[in-house]
Amino acid sequence: GAHVGRMDHAVILSPDLEASKKLWGGALGARLALDRSFPARNTRILFFRLGDITVEISGGAQQTEEGLDKPDRLWGIAWGVDNLAATTERLRAAGVDVSDPRRGVKPGTLVATVKGLHTHGVATLLIEHTPESFRPEARLAHGAAYDNAPQQRAFTAVALDHVALATTDAEEAARTWQSVLDVRASDTIESAAARTLIASLPGGTTRIALGQALRAHHPLAEWVETRGPGMYAIAVQVDDIEAAVRDLRAKGVTVSDPEYGVWAGTRVARIDRAESNGVSVQLVQRLPDIL
Repeated sequence: GAHVGRMDHAVILSPDLEASKKLWGGALGARLALDRSFPARNTRILFFRLGDITVEISGGAQQTEEGLDKPDRLWGIAWGVDNLAATTERLRAAGVDVSDPRRGVKPGTLVATVKGLHTHGVATLLIEHTPESFRPEARLAHGAAYDNAPQQRAFTAVALDHVALATTDAEEAARTWQSVLDVRASDTIESAAARTLIASLPGGTTRIALGQALRAHHPLAEWVETRGPGMYAIAVQVDDIEAAVRDLRAKGVTVSDPEYGVWAGTRVARIDRAESNGVSVQLVQRLPDIL
């Protein structure tokens, strides 16, 4: 916990932020996550997300004529640590000049500056993200700061894709649904890879998936053994599952790698149950048909 775990962000100084915005957002296609001004510091910053790393472009709050068409320059790097106090203590013991931990600009963060010859002229910051830094209010403008553009999400939750029910016998459960509510299974899929049998019931704009484990030591079977048949998971359809996974991980959410789903033309990822108040949440992207 007293070592650098990742690169958090790189800082670029720009005398022409509008030109930088066009380059990174327009030409390179990076997602602009933040465009904020800090009048008290006469500073404006742009945050572009590249996976789970941020490129921060910093400049003056007001554009000046002399800054037009001037080149940007790489200024510094921020390294993410899990325990800032322990990291600064270790560095000092090794003879590295580092400041005391202090609150970062973003609420919920702690930062310290590494100084001296050890940085080889590169402005170096250490940053720890506490749980508070991932809360929605931490992303709001605070003090006299204000946003120049609305923040953009990396992905959009399009719809509720399906509700998954755990059963001991998916085909028998499907017959019960047909008998009681006259809802008929549109298809039944046996997945050797997932070791499951799934019956799909149409439900208007969504569907109900009746799942049965085909082996004893399976999460679905263990769920039924512990809690009995019933609600198992909800699946939310997203427009870009790769972006969704990157964005959630950048926010500290534990989510699995995307993989192909049981239904053809789908990719899925699973959010850790502990991250979603005990409810199993799956992300689903429906891939476009290839003609």
